[in-house]
Amino acid sequence: MNIQAFGEVLPRYENYCELDKQVKDKFGIPALRFNVTRGDNELAMRKDMAATAAEMLESAGAINVTTFDQADVPPGTANHEMAAAQCTVLFDGSTLHGWQVLGVAEFEIRDGALVGRSVDAQQNSFLRTVEEFDNFELTLQFKFDEGMFNSGIQFRSSLGFKPQVHNQLSG
Repeated sequence: MNIQAFGEVLPRYENYCELDKQVKDKFGIPALRFNVTRGDNELAMRKDMAATAAEMLESAGAINVTTFDQADVPPGTANHEMAAAQCTVLFDGSTLHGWQVLGVAEFEIRDGALVGRSVDAQQNSFLRTVEEFDNFELTLQFKFDEGMFNSGIQFRSSLGFKPQVHNQLSG
């Protein structure tokens, strides 16, 4: 029997992600490279979690309890370590999870890319994130098919916004 503990990795300035200038995906887009190390807080949590797990097992009547620390496992292999890179991936390359379609346009995933197609003679349509973000840096690559198009990126907007209209007549 064993107990495995997970602790949250706190965001640190020294941990960051960047575009790798050498490694590219099949579309020629640079891959993300994560630069992550554990800090003093994470190392202290690991020791505390091991001691607490041993105490719990011994209190439950277990004998010959030993602790271990997989210190050689690199950061980022546990789900609670994702905050270490301080970035949020908005598109997983295979689904529209986290996205909402507003309007009648059709969106699909093709070869790991988001592809949108308007419906002729219809109103504007939008693809938006479900989650709202305060501060962000947007980096993307896009491609237009040949022909007529009317597209763009809209940000810092919200659903249900109604601008105030003031009518005034003077003469």
